[in-house]
Amino acid sequence: MRLLLFILSLFLSCTFKVETTDTEEEFDMSKLSGRWYPFLLASTYKGWEKKDFGAILYEIKVTIHYLIINFSIRERKECYTSEMIAYRVKTNTYKFNYPGRHEFHVEDIDPEDYLLISTTNQFDEMILGVQLYSRHKDGILNEMIKDRFEQICQLYGLTNEHVIDLSTTDQCFLNKK
Repeated sequence: MRLLLFILSLFLSCTFKVETTDTEEEFDMSKLSGRWYPFLLASTYKGWEKKDFGAILYEIKVTIHYLIINFSIRERKECYTSEMIAYRVKTNTYKFNYPGRHEFHVEDIDPEDYLLISTTNQFDEMILGVQLYSRHKDGILNEMIKDRFEQICQLYGLTNEHVIDLSTTDQCFLNKK
C-alpha cells in the first residue's frame, strides 16, 4: 500500500492547480485512450535524479465514469507495470482514490500528437510535476508544444533543472507494449 502511494506521488508530481485561463475548454476525454510515450518530465521529486524509482503512464483507457491508467514503474533497477483508476472531479481534472491528494489535470492535448498534464501528489510532502507525452515512439514534437510545456512549468515554479528528457534516457519507460 505504501509503495502504491509512493508510485502515485511520483506520477502525480504536479497539479498544485494554477488556473491558466479564466475559461477552460473541456477536452473530449475519449481521445485520451491509447498508447502514450514519455517525452519530458519536470518534477519537484528528487528521486528521479537517483534513478532508483519512477512511474510514468504508458496507456490510458477511457470508460464512462473513470480512466484506467497503466504505468511503467522502475524500482531498484527492476521494471514492472501497474494499473490505477482515476475519477473525474471537474473539467479535465482527475483524482486517484488513495490517502492524500493525488490529482492530474489535462493542460493541453492533440489526440494524434501530444498530451500535456500537470500533477499534484500530496501524502507526506507536496510533489508537483508537469509531464509531456507523445503518440509517437520517436518523441518528435513541434517547438510550439515544447514552449507550452515550458510555460506550464514556469507557472508551477519548475525550472530547467527540474526537467528530464525521458524520450531517450529510460528504456524501462519506453519499451512497454
